[in-house]
Amino acid sequence: MIKKALLVSCITENKYEIPIGKFIMGRYNPEVREIKLDIEIKEPRDNCVSRTHCRIYNDGEKVQVEDFGSTNGTYVNNKKIKPGEKVGLRDKDILSLGPRELELFITEETELLKKDSGN
Repeated sequence: MIKKALLVSCITENKYEIPIGKFIMGRYNPEVREIKLDIEIKEPRDNCVSRTHCRIYNDGEKVQVEDFGSTNGTYVNNKKIKPGEKVGLRDKDILSLGPRELELFITEETELLKKDSGN
């Protein structure tokens, strides 16, 4: 079971927590508020990320990504995913929104139990 999932920018080290649920990721734009983003990418030259780029799913067992037909594409470990396709993500995978690379870190509940028991 996933205890914590976190996307970390490979450039700026910005962190984006992925709790349980469905989340829309996209480009931060303070002037456009009609689009509700759950995760706003605030990276240098973030115009490479679409306003509504993709959706991240975390059901507590697995993390998945689905591209919304973004202009510059969504990639998992340099492999482009098709719009509407859900692709599973694993710990240390690189999720790219266009040229913006984010590394996924997943902490599983079993890992935390091992640390607590001293193993």
